[in-house]
Amino acid sequence: SNLADLLPAGGGQNNTDFVADGTISSGAPVVLNSDGKISPISATANPASFGSAQEFTSNAATWITSCFHAASGNMVVVYLDSGTTMYAVAGTVSGETITWGTPAQMYAAPVTIKKIVYDSQEEVVVLFYRDIYNGNYGTYRTGSVSGTGATAAISWNTATAWYSGNMQAIDVVAMGGGAGVLMYTDAGSYTVGKRWELASGGATLTVQGYTDFSAYATSARWAMTEDTSTGKIIIILGAASTGYGIVGTVTSGSPYFTISSGSTLYSGYFSQPFITYDVAANKSLFGYFTGYGLKGRVGTVDAAAGTISFGTEVTTSFTNIVYPNAAYDTNGSASAISFQNANNSSYCDQIYGTISGTDVTFTAATTILSKALTSTQSSSTVYEPVAKKIVTSIDNSTDSDGESVVSNPAATNLTSTNLLGIASGAISDTATGTINTWGSRNEVQTSLT
Repeated sequence: SNLADLLPAGGGQNNTDFVADGTISSGAPVVLNSDGKISPISATANPASFGSAQEFTSNAATWITSCFHAASGNMVVVYLDSGTTMYAVAGTVSGETITWGTPAQMYAAPVTIKKIVYDSQEEVVVLFYRDIYNGNYGTYRTGSVSGTGATAAISWNTATAWYSGNMQAIDVVAMGGGAGVLMYTDAGSYTVGKRWELASGGATLTVQGYTDFSAYATSARWAMTEDTSTGKIIIILGAASTGYGIVGTVTSGSPYFTISSGSTLYSGYFSQPFITYDVAANKSLFGYFTGYGLKGRVGTVDAAAGTISFGTEVTTSFTNIVYPNAAYDTNGSASAISFQNANNSSYCDQIYGTISGTDVTFTAATTILSKALTSTQSSSTVYEPVAKKIVTSIDNSTDSDGESVVSNPAATNLTSTNLLGIASGAISDTATGTINTWGSRNEVQTSLT
C-alpha cells in the first residue's frame, strides 16, 4: 500500500517518531525501510563502480552474445573462438566479480551471426544462429545450465535447422511462457518476422507465421524488445531514408505475428540501432547512430492504435562508435549502453540513459575496459537481476582474449511507495526523531523562494 493511504489526512497530527538508520539532516526527505526504521533518500551515479575484467577465455573471442539463465543463476556467453569455432561458457556473478566455468566447444565452424535468449517457463537458453557449414541455414539449439562458478556448465540439445536458406542477420526476443519472436534477413535480403514456441521440456521448438517487413526496407538495421506492460513487441527499423518505430502483436494462433504501420522516428539514414524497455517509465528507449553521433528518443506505445509517439531527440557527444548494445537495469531504472569508442582508443565505454517523462538524459561515458576492441559484435550487455549488476562481455583484441566486466549500476532507496515525509530536525544514526508525514507542515525549510 502507499504510505499516504496509511496515515491520517491533514493537520499537525501527522508528526510521528521513528528510529533513524543513518544520519538525517534537518528538513531532509526520508523513506520508511522494511524494518520500520527511516533513512535519508540516497542515490549513486551511473555506474557507481565496476570490477576488474574477468577472463572467460584465453583465446580471441568475437561475435559475442550473452544472456542470464535465471534457474541456475548463471551468465551464459556464446562466442566465436579464435575465428574458427563456436564456444559457450557459463559463470556466476558475486559482487563485482564473475567466476567462469570451463569453455566448451559447441560447433567446429566459424559461426558469426547469432543471438541467445532465456526462456523462463522451460528454463532453457535458446540460441539462434547461421550454420555456415549447412548452407547458412537458420538453426537453433537449446541448452540447460547446471552448477555455479567454476563448475557451471551447459548441456546442449541437438542442433536443428528452422530456415532452409541463407540467413543473413537475426534478432530474438523471449517473451516467457515458452515462446518468443524472431526477426531475420532471408536469402532474398528481405526482413521477416516470426513467432517461435518451445515444446514441453525445451529440447525442440517450432517457428510459426510469416511477417514481411519489405514495405519498409530490405535491411538488417533493426532491433526489438518486449513492452512487458502490453505484451507488444517494439521494433526500431532503419530504412534507406527513414527510421521507424513499429508495434508487433504476437498471438498463439495464426497469423502468430503481425505488425502495425510504422511511426516515423528519424527522417534520414541511421545505423547500429538498439532498443530497451523501461518498466518504471513504461516507455522504450530508441537508440541509433547517424553521421551526427549517437542519438536517443523516448517512445510511448499506444497499444490499441498500434502507434508510437516520440519525445525530443537527444544527440550525444559520441561521434565515432561501433556496435552499441544495451540492457535495462530494473534496480537503477536506467538503460546501460556499451560500445567501442573509436575516439577513445577503441576502448569499451559505457553510458546510462534515464527516462523522465518523454525525454532521456545520458550520462558521460565511463571506460570499463581500457583495451582495444574489434568491430565484429565486440560486446554484449546484459542485466543480471539476482546480483543487480550489469555484465558486459567483451572482445579484448589487445590481449586476444574474452573478458567480462561487472558494473554496479546506480541505485536509490526511494520507491513509488516508501516516501514517508520530512525530518523536523536533525536525527543522529540510531536516534529517535520526529518526521512530518503526509498532510502536516514542515517548518525548517529555507531558500524555497
